[in-house]
Order: sequence, then structure tokens, then C-alpha cells
Amino acid sequence: MINNFQKAIDKDFAYFYGAFLGDGSLIMSHGYIVIYARRDFNEVKDEWDFLMECKKAVERWAGIKIRTNPRMRDDSNSWRLNICNKRLCEFVKNVNKEILLTASEDIKASFLQGFFDAEGCVHISKRHEKRVNKNGVIKDKYANAYRFYIAYTNSDRDLLEFCQKILDSLGIETREIDYRTMKPSKLTLVHNPSREKDNFGQL
Repeated sequence: MINNFQKAIDKDFAYFYGAFLGDGSLIMSHGYIVIYARRDFNEVKDEWDFLMECKKAVERWAGIKIRTNPRMRDDSNSWRLNICNKRLCEFVKNVNKEILLTASEDIKASFLQGFFDAEGCVHISKRHEKRVNKNGVIKDKYANAYRFYIAYTNSDRDLLEFCQKILDSLGIETREIDYRTMKPSKLTLVHNPSREKDNFGQL
């Protein structure tokens, strides 16, 4: 266990760690970490920019030089970044993510940004058409308005519940939608900022 993790964590590591938990994996037998970016998922940030941001965050935090750049996977429509460093693998493997719950707000925000860049999306949709009564009076004042919401989607319920705790600690309310019909099953954590004013826009 890393005893000095609380001293070691900063915004750069928090961003990288959020991205890793969102769509990364540890290959301990070969001593490297892989972060993925699927082309058809995240419309918020370009895949190359996202993976390069992960790379630069690790370089700043660990004081190391990562020689590899993101590359397209041969077997799928996605990008990947390989980070070869056994010490970093051991550190990430032993991190207790619960320590983030007592971290500063800017570190929590960096973690959420990394996780969102890996697994998040922004949805914008138009509400239903106007509904009027027999006298021609509009019954729904929000008819024809646009609504938007911010979502994290992941198959790991425990991970989303952990992110929900961090969001709650920042005063950001969320709700869950369980897409059981999807294969694999996905759980989406949704925040609808059109309903209320809160701190989400500050992240």
C-alpha cells in the first residue's frame, strides 16, 4: 500500500487516474498501462488530444518522459496510449481511490474531468411539441424548449457510485439510469444542469 499517497496526489495525477479508471487497464506482466479512446463514444474531446493530455499529465506528475504517442488500434476503431513504467504500474495498482473523497476541490474536479473525458458525454435534445387545451392555451411552458444533460456511463456500478460521492461532495446532484437492455449492461450517472444552478460549470 502507498502510505504517502495523500502527499503525492495532485491535479495532474488526479486527471490521469480518472481517465485510467474510466477506460484504462493495467498489464502488470509487461509493466505498462493502457488508456483507450473510442472514436464513436466521446464527442466532447478529440481522441488524440485526450490521450496526449493523459500523457502530459503523467509526465508532469512523475517527472518521466513517455516516448510513445497515441496510436490507432489495428483491430478496432479506437485509439490507445501505452505507458511503459513498472513503478507507475505498481503505484496505480496500490492506490486507494477513497482518499480522493478527502482531497481538495480542485483535485476532485481534475479527477472528474479525467473520468468525464474518458467516459462522459453531453446530450442535447428538444422537448416535446406544444400541448394546448381546447381553448388554445399552452399547457406546458417548457414545450419546444431544448434540454441538455451531462452523463458518465460505465458498466462498473461501484465506480459510478464513487464518482457520485465526489459529485455530491461538490454540491452537484445526480441521478442514475440503468440500461439493462444494453450488452454489456451500462449504468449512466446523469446530471441535468438545466434544472438548477450549481457548481458543475466550474469543473
